[in-house]
Amino acid sequence: MPTRDFNTFSKYLKDDFDIELHNYASLKAFNCTMEQFSRMPDLVVGLYGQDVTIPRDTYVYKEADQCILLLQEMNLGGGYWYDACHYNETTGQYYDCEEMYQPAIWLLGDSFIHNYYTVFDLEGWKLGFAESKNHEIKPKQLIAEG
Repeated sequence: MPTRDFNTFSKYLKDDFDIELHNYASLKAFNCTMEQFSRMPDLVVGLYGQDVTIPRDTYVYKEADQCILLLQEMNLGGGYWYDACHYNETTGQYYDCEEMYQPAIWLLGDSFIHNYYTVFDLEGWKLGFAESKNHEIKPKQLIAEG
């Protein structure tokens, strides 16, 4: 998750759930009661005009009185404005410039993929998603059941 979005999400957790994140290896964790954990929402992410849901149980791991946030903050590029221009090779001049926004890049990892079946069409340069038949099974259950 891009740093700016992660900071917004962290502020939301603090303001709405009284959750303070602390470092836990390369992740973030927080002390949480079962009541706090059960109140945490599913995440809804817009992906090419479609809303996809990342359930709480796949982005937060609860163990005893500790919760580990399975989302990471990282910057992979984007999140900035730039000028997109045409270039005239004869004159060496740029023209018809337009200010464009390059959105921040999100890397959708295990917390997302667990819930969606993914199809890669390499010839057509397409990517498709469908809700996984295992989407209601918590990751811990999948490991235990094989």
